[in-house]
Formats: sequence, structure tokens, C-alpha cells
Amino acid sequence: MKKEKSFFRNSGKGQTSFFIIIGLAVLMVMGATFYIVTKQQMIAVQSIPSNVRPVYDFVKSCAEQVGKDALIDIGLQGGFINIPRNIERDPSAYVFQDPGKLIRTPLWYHKGEDRAPTIEEVQAELERVIENNLPECINNFEGFENYGARQEGNVSVAAILGEENVIIKIFMPTTLDLVEGVPKIEVFETTMPVKLKSILETARVIQKSENENNKLEKAVIGLLSANPNTPVNGLDFSCDTKTWRVKDVENEIKTMMQTLLPRIRIKNTLTTPFENSEKEYKKVSNMYTSDDAEGIEGFRAAFNDVGEGRIPENLPEDFYDYAHLYLDMGVKSSQPVGVSIQYYPEWDMDITINPSDGGKLTSQKKSAIPKLNFLCLNTYHFAYTMRIPVLITLQDEKAFLGEGFTFSFATPILIRNNEGFRDPKPWKNFQGYVEDEEFCRETGDEIITVQGLGSEEGLPIKTPIKDVNVSYECFGRTCNLGSTKSDGSGTYQLVTYLPSACSNPTITLEKEGYLPASEQLDTDQKELLLPMQAIRVMNLKIVKKSYFSDRSEEFRWGPEEELGRTNNATIALHHPEYSQYINYPRDNTISIAEGTHTYEIESYLTTFGKLRGGFVNQEWKIKSSEIEGKDTIKLTLVEYYPADDDEGMAKLLNEGTITQTNKPVIE
Repeated sequence: MKKEKSFFRNSGKGQTSFFIIIGLAVLMVMGATFYIVTKQQMIAVQSIPSNVRPVYDFVKSCAEQVGKDALIDIGLQGGFINIPRNIERDPSAYVFQDPGKLIRTPLWYHKGEDRAPTIEEVQAELERVIENNLPECINNFEGFENYGARQEGNVSVAAILGEENVIIKIFMPTTLDLVEGVPKIEVFETTMPVKLKSILETARVIQKSENENNKLEKAVIGLLSANPNTPVNGLDFSCDTKTWRVKDVENEIKTMMQTLLPRIRIKNTLTTPFENSEKEYKKVSNMYTSDDAEGIEGFRAAFNDVGEGRIPENLPEDFYDYAHLYLDMGVKSSQPVGVSIQYYPEWDMDITINPSDGGKLTSQKKSAIPKLNFLCLNTYHFAYTMRIPVLITLQDEKAFLGEGFTFSFATPILIRNNEGFRDPKPWKNFQGYVEDEEFCRETGDEIITVQGLGSEEGLPIKTPIKDVNVSYECFGRTCNLGSTKSDGSGTYQLVTYLPSACSNPTITLEKEGYLPASEQLDTDQKELLLPMQAIRVMNLKIVKKSYFSDRSEEFRWGPEEELGRTNNATIALHHPEYSQYINYPRDNTISIAEGTHTYEIESYLTTFGKLRGGFVNQEWKIKSSEIEGKDTIKLTLVEYYPADDDEGMAKLLNEGTITQTNKPVIE
């Protein structure tokens, strides 16, 4: 059978000719493309005559100034130029970057919500802010009277977040009455040399990875276990009881977070090089899998390997950093940005350590060998539950022609009983309206009186309350109208003009200690008296009942008991308008709203940090009549036996029978 000739089986000369032809074709295409692009740029420049170039350049410089200010705010405030009010009003929803507490950076994960703004949202806000602030910079073309420059019509802005730059296009018809042959300039354009799109995409990837994989939590758990001043698990042959002050441990954790979190490096970003080649670190790392090294026991096992000869003793000094602080946070390709993670002791950090007694952590001492009391054994296991806000900063040193650009967002490190507990399921959508200054400034002639009515002890009716914040929302825009103050007659109210753009806006009243209250105004409504429901702080009492799964139905339940000294209870209470997290017995109050409401409650009982039971009810309904005149809620938790049957425990906690049997009692 005759074989077909293959072009690639011809002589080397033929191959060379082929590649020369291909190369020439590529060069011709590239040359043509370069010519076309260059020609287009020349046409764009030449379309603005030199005699009016100063006017064009002036508008362009204003766009650059306003745009750069907006981009800096985007970088400092986690993608927000104006921080949404429902973040601004919640001190736990952001961190301060400066001692004067002027720069607020929102958390991108808070209260079960994913709060990372999308590229489209950042782009839209950038356009709106430039559109609102540009006229003030242009100032009616003051100083350009010789050109007869005047604006015709409204300004509109298009911001394009490209891979390399941010392009700002200003659509602003401008007439030049005193310049011959140039009737009008329609469009002004400038380019901001900052890779905001790729920076924002990288930041969102890091946040998504943290939400799903808890990499920062695992790194912190490893740091805790490696530090003798933050005891987690331990065993030694000593007759001296080990004791740590809880306050000292908390201070040690704050210091450790401040000094060691910056050592975390993110793969595929610009990082400080390690001391040795990656090959050397991998050779050691391959001696145990990453799964073996996760969790407290895994970290300890890895370090024990050194002493037992399974890992070379001449490890690089920064091997721990490579093994446990060099994190894969989902960044797939190499990015030209550096990433740093920081914590400052001034920020709130919630820490609970169990078991503790009188502010102390104490090991358990017992005889190592029966009848040999002089040979002692000290053991301890402490469970940490923590919320640590951290700041993640991405830096592009080449942005703005070498000035640099930083983009920061905050996120919490969440640890419950020595494990990361960030909820991996889909989060609620974040509803954060942005205040539009121009929209809010344009008010009508009608005045409205607003009062928030709250309950006062001893009075049968609700009366006006002070310092109620009043906001206005319409068409997705919000305005802060002020707060209720005394009018001198003993009542509290706000008398104000309303923005004129909407005939039926929604008015929302907010005050700490009360549920928000909202109502849509009728056309020409002159007064709004809106009742508000107070959030009552009630005493919390927790008891436990044993449940023996291996006994007959009749004898499965034990008697009701007080919690023991080694027990700890963690409660999460969720209402559509607020959430509360309780560590019992340190926290012994619970917040319940006036009126009839339905809550989600999840309670977990632990012993020496190990989960032993709890109580779960996704629809706990409390009627107004049930809490009237009462001051205590008693919650009964299940203590499940056998202790090692985790699957049976989980099944029991989610059964409806437990919900009914252990229904909370209001006393």
C-alpha cells in the first residue's frame, strides 16, 4: 500500500521554508495590528484640535483626580467607596486601619453573609461617584472663559475595569462658543494605570477559599499547639500541677497573632523567598501527608518525627513556615501582587477556653502507675473557641506609575472547640444600599414628623423614644435623615424634609436594643408614628439530661442535672434581624424580642472540649404572652451516651422528638 506523503517528512530545507512563511505571516499580522491600533490612537488624539486641547486635558485631569480618589477609597475600604450603613452601624462588621479610627475596612464574611462586592458592583459605584464629583472639579470651566466652554446636558460616566488599567469615559457634551471650527466635544477619556480587576478577582478567590477550606483557622490551630504558653493538649510525668492564667493565655494569643500572622505567604502571589530551594522543603514534606499534619494531633506527630529520626534534624529554619504558613488559597496562576495578613491587638478578639476555673487553666494530675503514687502523670486538653478579625492586603507596587496601590479587606478567623467552623453552605445575600449624596440633597417642600414608639416600664402604652436613627430608602438608594431628639416639650421626634425623587419611600427606624421598624409612606403623609419592639435581656439557665441510646425505650432518659465543672455550652440564636452567640456559663443572659417571633437555636454541650450533645430547633416560636412578666429561659441539653457514637448523636439532635421533649421553658 502506497503511503501518503507527509509534508513534515520532507527535507529540512522544506521545513525551514514553511516556518519562514509562517513567521512572515505572523509578523505581517502583528505589524498590521500595530499599525491599526497606532493609527486609531493617532486619530483619537488628532480628533481634538490643538487649540482646544487645554479644555480637553483639563476635564481629563479632573476625571483622573476624582477617579484616583475613588480608587484609593475602594482599596482602603474593601471595595466600597461609601460603606453601606448596615455595616457602618455594626462595630463588629469592620476593623479600623488607623489610630484615629477614620479608615474602616469591612469584613467580607459576617453573620453568615458573603459581603465581598462583585466587579460589577465596584464598577457601578466608581461610575456613580465620578459622575457626582466631577462637576465640582470642573467648576463651570472657570478659567476657560476665552474658549466659551459650557456644558450641555447631563454628565454620564462609564468605567471599564480592564486587565491592565481602569478606563474612564466621560460623556459630557461641551460647546466651545469662542473657538472657530470646533462646535462641540462629546467624549473625554482617561486611563488609570491600576490592575483593579485582577486585584479584586484575586481577593475574591482568597476569600472564597477561606470560606470553603478554613486554611487560616488551620494555621492558627497549628500555632496554638506549637506554643507552650497556649496549652492545647499535653502529657508529662510530673507531680507538679500545671497552671496557666486565662488572661496570660489571651495576651499570648494576641501577641502571637500580631507577630506570626504576617509570616503567612499565599501561593502564586509575590512572596519573600524561602531560605532553601522548594525541592529541599518538599523532600521533607513528603515524609508525611498534609492530611496527617492537619489538626492538633497531626502537628504534634509531625514535630515528634524530628526527635525519632524520621525527619532530618538539619531542617531549614523556616521549614515550619513552608509546611504550615505557606497556604494554597485558590490563586491558580501567578499574580503580580503581594499579599499580607495582619492582626492588631486593638481589634476585638473573642476568646473562650474550656475547661477553666476561676480564670485559670489547670492540668489533671493522677498516678501514672497504680500503687506507685510517687510516679505522677499530668494531662490536659483545652478547647479554644475564638473569633479573630484579620486584615488581608493586596499590594501592586507598579500601579499608578510606581506610586503603588493597596487593596484591603477584612475577614474573621473562626474557631470552635479547636476546629474551624465557618459555614460552607451558601450564604445569605448581603443587602447593603449605598447612600447617594446628590439624591439625598434634592429635597421637596413637604415636612414630615417621625417618632419611634417604645415600651417604658410602668406605662401601658408605647411612648416616643430618643436617639432613634431615621433613614429613607427608594429605588435602591438610601439617605440618613437624622435621629429623634427632644423638642422641648418632653417628646422625642425628628422633623425633616424628604428627598423629592420618590413619592412613596420606605422609612426605617433603628436603635440599639430594638428591632428595626419600617413602613412605606403614603403620598403626602405628614406624620409617621412607628412602634418599635425592644430586645429584652433575660436570664439564661442551662441544665442537661442524659440519653442512653443502648437502653430500652423506657429507661433511656436520665434525670435533669446541673452542668458539671467540665461542661461548657455554646448557643447560637438567630432572628431575622439579629444573632446572638453565647458561651455558657461565662455568658448567662439571652436576648429575646418583644412580641411573637420565631428563632433558630443551636446549642452544643461539650466536656473537655469534646462534643457530647446539645439541642437544635430551627423553628422555636415564642409568643408575646409567654414572656410577659417572666425573666428566665431554661434550656435543657441532651448529654448523649455512648460518648463515641457521633453519628447517633447527630441523628438524635436533629429528630423532632428531642425538640419537643427538651422544649425551652420560660420562667
